[in-house]
Amino acid sequence: MEGTEPNDQAKGSAVKAMVSFFTIFHLDIDEGDMHAMERRFWLAPLLGCAIGLMTMGVLFLLYLVDAPWPLYAITGLATPLFVSKFLHFDGLADFGDSMICPGDQQARVRALKDTLIGAGGVGVALIVTLMTFSAYLSMVTIFSFLIMAVSAEICAKNGMVAAAAIGIPGNGMAGEQVRRTTVRSLVLSLVLSEVLLNLVVLLIELWEFEDEWCFNMIAVILPVVSTVVGVLMARKANKSLGMVNGDILGATNEVSRCICCLAMAVILGALVW
Repeated sequence: MEGTEPNDQAKGSAVKAMVSFFTIFHLDIDEGDMHAMERRFWLAPLLGCAIGLMTMGVLFLLYLVDAPWPLYAITGLATPLFVSKFLHFDGLADFGDSMICPGDQQARVRALKDTLIGAGGVGVALIVTLMTFSAYLSMVTIFSFLIMAVSAEICAKNGMVAAAAIGIPGNGMAGEQVRRTTVRSLVLSLVLSEVLLNLVVLLIELWEFEDEWCFNMIAVILPVVSTVVGVLMARKANKSLGMVNGDILGATNEVSRCICCLAMAVILGALVW
């Protein structure tokens, strides 16, 4: 029974289901785990933090072998896409097709659910990818690369929670996820994102033995930016499609990552470089 499920066990089940559902790491989950994920989707930034830490680890290995600088940007973008089995990237392409589709709401929904990818999907996916890559490429220190790697993934998941909280649920697999994610869930996700990102920044600053005040400011600002992106994506989907489904959540993940990376690049450019 949902009401008698221990809170800590339910949270563990939710994270377990997220890992199995959203990444290449398949775990033994059951229907109860999936229900726990639907009820506690606000824990998604934890998954984002884990993916970000994995990306940081790969980037640090490149740093140890003195890899060419553009390889950091490629790896920073490719690692989370691979770990998430390109699930959200597929949603981004579907979202692009639906947005350029002429006709009424039903026509746009058909374009969203079409298994074939059209020019709109390719174009939107290409633009978002190139913008994210450019933001990564603008980083000039290993410190900034590591911060961007983890902040991008935490904020991408927070953006998904924001979209689910504002969105109108559809009839697909993500319907219950959207239906059960409330404004309270969004607040919890935002607070969790702020805590996680500030902790990671603090740990990296201790390793660097210096006080990078601008990164502390970025750690506060970026989760808010991703929340705004998620809300805007949900409102656009509600108006154009009449719902927020799994494809829209996936697209929000990719767009939130892109905007947060660009925001970090702009802030660093204005304050430091």
